[in-house]
Amino acid sequence: MTKNANKEFDRLAGRIFKAAMTLNPTEASWLGVHGANDRKLPDRSAAACKRERAQIEAFIKALDRFKGSELSMERSVDLKLTRGGLSAQKAMIDKFPYWQLMPQHYVDEVIFGIYVPMIRNYAPVGRRAEDILGRMKAIPHFFRQAGRNIKRPPRVFTETAILSARGALDFLDTALAGFINDLRDPALKKKLKAEMVRTRAATEAYLKELQGPILSRSTGRYAVGKVLFKKLLRDRHGISYDPDDLLKIGWKVYRRTIREMKSVAAEIDKQKNWHQIIAGLRDDHPTARGLVPAYFKAMDQARRFVRKKRLVSFPEGESIQVVPTPAFARPILPYAAYLSPAPFEKEQKGTFWVTPPDASLPKEHQKVMLQGHMRPGIAVTALHEAYPGHHLQLSVANRLSHPLRHLFETSVFAEGWALYCEEMMYEQGFYKSKESRLLQLKDLLWRSCRVIIDVSLHTRNMSFDEAVDFLIKKAHLVRPNADAEVRRYCATPAQPMSYIMGKILILDLLEDYKRWKGPAFDLRTFHDDLLSHGTIPVGLVRREMGVPGR
Repeated sequence: MTKNANKEFDRLAGRIFKAAMTLNPTEASWLGVHGANDRKLPDRSAAACKRERAQIEAFIKALDRFKGSELSMERSVDLKLTRGGLSAQKAMIDKFPYWQLMPQHYVDEVIFGIYVPMIRNYAPVGRRAEDILGRMKAIPHFFRQAGRNIKRPPRVFTETAILSARGALDFLDTALAGFINDLRDPALKKKLKAEMVRTRAATEAYLKELQGPILSRSTGRYAVGKVLFKKLLRDRHGISYDPDDLLKIGWKVYRRTIREMKSVAAEIDKQKNWHQIIAGLRDDHPTARGLVPAYFKAMDQARRFVRKKRLVSFPEGESIQVVPTPAFARPILPYAAYLSPAPFEKEQKGTFWVTPPDASLPKEHQKVMLQGHMRPGIAVTALHEAYPGHHLQLSVANRLSHPLRHLFETSVFAEGWALYCEEMMYEQGFYKSKESRLLQLKDLLWRSCRVIIDVSLHTRNMSFDEAVDFLIKKAHLVRPNADAEVRRYCATPAQPMSYIMGKILILDLLEDYKRWKGPAFDLRTFHDDLLSHGTIPVGLVRREMGVPGR
């Protein structure tokens, strides 16, 4: 290790982070890096897209000049993390340039670009309203860039973008309109209302283009193929398994979970199988109006339990709010989702989205959607998303002074930790009813199906409809939710497998840590150390913890 190498690496790391924030102003706002970027949308011109790839390639070459042995432990980890993350980005751009093949990307950038200043209190409301105004002014040009860029996307991507664009219009008419009406500055309110007319017109025009010419040329394939899938596993997530190995693991977990479910079902009612018991639980759910309070109560109970049992330390100042999922996100989030606080903002308030049924749908359809929120399962979802799951983990990670670790987070550790917590909290006694245990195992079954479908969609020619039917038959999801799930899987290769694989890697690390510490082992100490390195590949966490490898 040399001081000069460390300093040189720090300078390069700073350049990489700054370039990423400049390239993606909406991501910068999301991470809590504020300034002029808060009033901008990304430049998706052909020249800018070409520069993005060239920039990634240049940074990879610059990183290749360093040797991990010449750097401090933390920097050597950052080197491997960043090199892998950029390599995965380049590989995806080379085969699946998102600006050409993902029409939903443009809807997401627009809506999240507006939504972040609405929900994050990084500045007085007037300043945030000006930021929103700046981004609204950029929307017509941004959607025109989309129309020029999008070539022959997969049909499922365009169909998802159509659903999201419809949701975006509802978001503008409800959430954004409400935000504007609550402003006290009459002049600013007038400007925003005038810009709203243009924003809505631009969104409607993009929706029309999606439904017409873009849909008609949507003949592309969503499967990334085995070679790229394996590269994403290795470079983005630090997983050395072959896709075929993952498939075997997915089926192994599936079969084991089925056996456990049969055993628990027999303890509940020997006259019924687990399918029948769960079917009977489907009508035990909150009302649409009661969804948010039910989840908030469960999260509060989980928080108190974790503190009482001293399972993991809490960072100062963290909190969480529970709100209905905005309309624009509902097409791909059938149940619930968590949005973490920004790592570079003082306020550490997470947001938990709960998806209510669409009131415009037939009553029977609404009932089916509510059946996905069975009361015995709410405690499991709450601990997964909040305490000690995602919210606690990411609130701890936000205290790190390693900006690159916020750029290259891996879902394998994030989702693996949350799934690990489901089992750990059961073992600790947080939820004791057999019905809750059965639903937790049902969700584990669903996660094992995700591994199987993830690999099969992207490396084994599984079709969209086959994946939906697989989830309905094997994981027992209702069709609307299975459809939304598979839409996401198609667009996020090597993400759906994250839950099971992450949990396996954490359990392996726990076993080795226990052996390493011997009689001095303490669960809280393990959890605190585990979470203190950021949401990076588990193998890199293991290296920094000093736990002997396998």
